[in-house]
Amino acid sequence: MALRDGTTIQDYTMLKAAETTKQAGATHFAIISATDASSSGAVVTPGQAQTSFVGYRAVTTYTPAMAYNYIKPGQDTYIRVYTVPPGKPSPPGMVAADEIIQFVGSRVKRPN
Repeated sequence: MALRDGTTIQDYTMLKAAETTKQAGATHFAIISATDASSSGAVVTPGQAQTSFVGYRAVTTYTPAMAYNYIKPGQDTYIRVYTVPPGKPSPPGMVAADEIIQFVGSRVKRPN
């Protein structure tokens, strides 16, 4: 599973907020704050040399060290959950959890 852009992170974040809202028994949520929590770094594999002897002859094979860069996407988001009575319009700034689960949930691919 590759996370390639900010839209993917937003989809996961909004879906998690909607699921958290439903688990709390509420219907809507508002995002209080959100910050980028992505990190990056490198993994370095060491170089290696292997020497084999055949009679009086030595053959050395060398594999150089390799560095692999990575980006670990993330988002810290704080939400407040609300219960809006059926038939009442959503107050400004609130998001209906059921709508996010329906529309965003279909785009999110979760690992097995």
